[in-house]
Amino acid sequence: MRVAIVFAAALHLARPAAAGIVYDFVTTIEAPRNATRVAGRVWVDGSSYRAELAPDPNRAVDVVISTDADRSAIYLDVDKHSWVERKRINADVRSSSLFRWPLPGGHVTGKPEIEHRVEETTELAGQRATLHVVTIRFRLESLIEKERVGGTIEATARMWIANELRSLPMDRQIRTGYREVDRELEPIFSGMTGMILRHELEVTRTMDGGPPQKELTKTIVNNLTIMDVPPGKFEVPSEYAYAGTKAP
Repeated sequence: MRVAIVFAAALHLARPAAAGIVYDFVTTIEAPRNATRVAGRVWVDGSSYRAELAPDPNRAVDVVISTDADRSAIYLDVDKHSWVERKRINADVRSSSLFRWPLPGGHVTGKPEIEHRVEETTELAGQRATLHVVTIRFRLESLIEKERVGGTIEATARMWIANELRSLPMDRQIRTGYREVDRELEPIFSGMTGMILRHELEVTRTMDGGPPQKELTKTIVNNLTIMDVPPGKFEVPSEYAYAGTKAP
C-alpha cells in the first residue's frame, strides 16, 4: 500500500495545454516507524503517461505506462523483459489509506471541520504557483466490547498550483474514505485546476488519551520541460513478453 501512495503522490501533477511535458520528482513519506523516498521521471502527452520510478538504488527502475488517463496501466519488468496489466484503480485508495482508522467499525461523529484558503504566489520549477491550503478535522468512534472508543483525525494539504498549466488526466483529489468528509471536500478539490508543482499532505491520528501519530507525504517537481514526447515512450518494447494481470 505504501508504494501505491508514493506512486499516487508522484502522479498528482499536471501538463500544459498544447504540448507534452517531462519532469523529475522526489516523493518522501515520513511515518512514525519508517521513512520512504522515491525519485523518478514522468513523460506525459494527452491521456498518456510513462513513469520511471526508482524506489531503491539497488533495484531496477519501475516503469508504469498508461494510454487511457490511468483507467488502466501496464508495468514493465526491465530485468525479465516482461510486462503485466494492472486492474483499474479505485480512486479512493490513493489517499484514503492515510486516513485509515485503526479500529473496526469507525464512523464519523459530528460535523467535519474543513477550511480552504488561498495564500501567496511564488515561483517553482520555472512557473508561477499559488499556494492552496486545505485543513481537515473530524472525529471518529468505534464500538469495542460495548464501549465507545474515539479519537480525531486532522490533516493539512498544501498544494502549490501553476494555474496557467492544466491538470493531468490521472490527477486524483484527496479522499479520506469517509462519505461525510469527502462530500465536503468534493467541491473544494473539483474547483482547483492547474499543475501542482509541490504537494504536501500531513495526517495526524489521535486516539482519545493517546499520543498523536503523524504521517507526512511530500512530492516536489523539478527539471520541468515542455516538449513533444515521442510516441514510443508509451509503447511496450516488442521483445517484452506478456506475464498476466496484477492488482493495483
